[in-house]
Amino acid sequence: MSVRLIICKKVLPFSLALALASSAVIAHAADLYGGDVNGDGRVNVTDLSKLAAYVKGVKPLDNSELAQADVNADRMVNVTDISLLADHIKSGGDESSKPQEKSDDAQCKELAKLTNAERSRLSLSELTYSDELAELAQIRAQELLEYFPTDAYHTRPDGRSALTILDDYGYYWTACAENICYGAVGAQSAFDTFKGSQGHYQNMIRSDYNRIGIGLTHSDDGTWYWVMLFAKQ
Repeated sequence: MSVRLIICKKVLPFSLALALASSAVIAHAADLYGGDVNGDGRVNVTDLSKLAAYVKGVKPLDNSELAQADVNADRMVNVTDISLLADHIKSGGDESSKPQEKSDDAQCKELAKLTNAERSRLSLSELTYSDELAELAQIRAQELLEYFPTDAYHTRPDGRSALTILDDYGYYWTACAENICYGAVGAQSAFDTFKGSQGHYQNMIRSDYNRIGIGLTHSDDGTWYWVMLFAKQ
């Protein structure tokens, strides 16, 4: 699958950066806010075993596995996640080979979790997920979809810079940036794609950002459009 990446950055005093890249991606889906710890597209006792082994300190998990292990999305992996996952499996779970789809909101929050897991790995502070910033990212995703394709990826329908959306809606910032990716199916796929592009990755791990909001929409042909907004408040 072909994936495109676009990045935009704004810092006081004003600066703007663009980067384009392409790569192949592989994605999987999971139920709940997590649960598919082993990444096989199913949530079952295998995932429960891996989760329990981690909580007991028997076996470590990598970043993507940790994001899935945080079943209730409280930024901790503990016995609560084991209990929730066990209850889900007892109630029938999703043992079939067909993965269950997450809502777009869950996908966006999973991408934020993956980003924070990477920041934690680098001993950086986590970004706070901002519902307000996510709403603006969703507007940008819709703008991108409606006025795409175009070479002016970070230009809004009226011709202004993409990041003017923050000012239009009264969002206070001292530094901000936008990452765009289209074609990546699923949060893990989007994360891997952004991480594989230097400019986008730098936005994800930049130390002076403290807020993140993510938008996601889909075209009629099934293409996924992602927008990540970063800001410092």
